[in-house]
Amino acid sequence: MTTEAYASHAEVVDAVIAHLGSHATEGLSEARAAELLREHGPNRIPDAPSKPWFRRVAGQLASPLVLTLLGAAVITVVVGSVAGSTEGPLARYGDAIAILLIVALNAGIGLAQEERAASALASLRRLTLPNARVVRGGRVTLITADTIVPGDVVEVEAGDAAPADARLIEGHELLLDESSLTGESTAVVKDPGRQVAADASVADRINMMFQGTTVVRGRGRGVIVATGGQSELGRIGGMIAAHQHDPTPLETLLGTFGRRILVVCIAVSVLLFAWGMLRPHVLVGAALRPWHVLLLEAVSFAVAAIPEGLPAITTITLALGTQRMAKLGAIV
Repeated sequence: MTTEAYASHAEVVDAVIAHLGSHATEGLSEARAAELLREHGPNRIPDAPSKPWFRRVAGQLASPLVLTLLGAAVITVVVGSVAGSTEGPLARYGDAIAILLIVALNAGIGLAQEERAASALASLRRLTLPNARVVRGGRVTLITADTIVPGDVVEVEAGDAAPADARLIEGHELLLDESSLTGESTAVVKDPGRQVAADASVADRINMMFQGTTVVRGRGRGVIVATGGQSELGRIGGMIAAHQHDPTPLETLLGTFGRRILVVCIAVSVLLFAWGMLRPHVLVGAALRPWHVLLLEAVSFAVAAIPEGLPAITTITLALGTQRMAKLGAIV
């Protein structure tokens, strides 16, 4: 039995209880609850798929701009080695060290943003409740919240957090704080007897109680309709964990802009190197310069012209803007 597509908020509570195979006063039996736990799994926010550290680092280095900088660093090291040992290591490899520091800085900022996303998912997990009061076989029992299943009848009172998504059966002056889920700044009065449209938003489902929300006043009883990843909070966690996404218009624009600059920089660098090699044969009296010096100058031009700080600046700007919006309550 799946509860994901069932719009419990649009049905009368008796129909919801019958659909879940439960009972308003008896709840589920222990045997039935154990069977449903095996079917639906623990009531936990899904974990984000973990990636090895080297894959996360490789992902930060996959940008064409960054790969070009790494190539320039390799060329600089080769040129420094060919130039001989008359100069010190810092003079010969200084450009390569500077390029690698820039690449490391950009990769570090990107990894820090990934850690922020992981922290957001961990924060959602902390909203889950360690224990909950459920009705099993007609008796109110205190159980760990991760063993709650669809069909369980739960009881809450002021100060409690909802252990999972539930269709309210009864409520006495029940007032819930849903700001962690919907961003609503004021507590919401719940009405178990109301039916709302099937396409109603989460904030408009006044006959529901959602995982992670807190009871501000009153007490109530509800039948669990969704747990773990099927709950509204679990779906948010799933969206955070699913890091694959289509590029935003800004990402597309920056990618196109970066590729164009990259092509122009490489083309100009090749022309500069070619002109340096051909110059003595074209201009009378022009001195022949060593090829490795010309190559180093061409690479230096490319490194100077490529906006290697563009990804870092964009990321920092967007992150700071998001943090300010969150502090002002504009986003959750």
